Amino acid sequence: VVGPEAPLCAGVVDAFGAAGLRVFGPCQAGARLEGSKQFSKEVMRAAGVNDNLSAILTDQIADWRSPSQVPLPKGAKGPQYLAAGREYGPPNQPFRTVEEMQMLLAMTPEVYARINPYFSPYVESSPKAMGADPVIARALADAQVAGAPTLAFEEAATVTVTALAVANGARFIRRAVIRLATDQLTSPGAPLFMVLEWNTAGD
Repeated sequence: VVGPEAPLCAGVVDAFGAAGLRVFGPCQAGARLEGSKQFSKEVMRAAGVNDNLSAILTDQIADWRSPSQVPLPKGAKGPQYLAAGREYGPPNQPFRTVEEMQMLLAMTPEVYARINPYFSPYVESSPKAMGADPVIARALADAQVAGAPTLAFEEAATVTVTALAVANGARFIRRAVIRLATDQLTSPGAPLFMVLEWNTAGD
């Protein structure tokens, strides 16, 4: 039996299984999802979302991503969306954009506005506490108290770049989410970065 959460999130069960050894515990994907649920709930609470709605949205986020067809206790799968009059259901895969979270059954415009700055579909690891936004710093501290593991995975750095141009009273904004390359030493000809999201706005 493998535990606590940190080695599960690191994929110990998967490694034992690959070696042909008998082991009891959730796979890495399941452990990561459970670990991210706790942190997601703490982020919502730190952003001012009440505990009950935080718990509901956390399960609905997990159900949106999980391949299981059985909803979590406070979650929702296809039948629940159809019963609520929605013409869609969870795709059982990770979110493609943050905006997609607005499609969650219990999401409201007010709650989405509160949590939107703190979620990203492009990064699985926990944010670093040093220099973190106050909401994220509080969520990290509360998650640690609750016993949630730090989700430290090997991932390429992902950053958001915002450019603002102002001329003659008009503004033009370009925002890009970029994943930096990690294989420059082994593949010198590889691109330096990959654009994951690109938005433009002007007024």
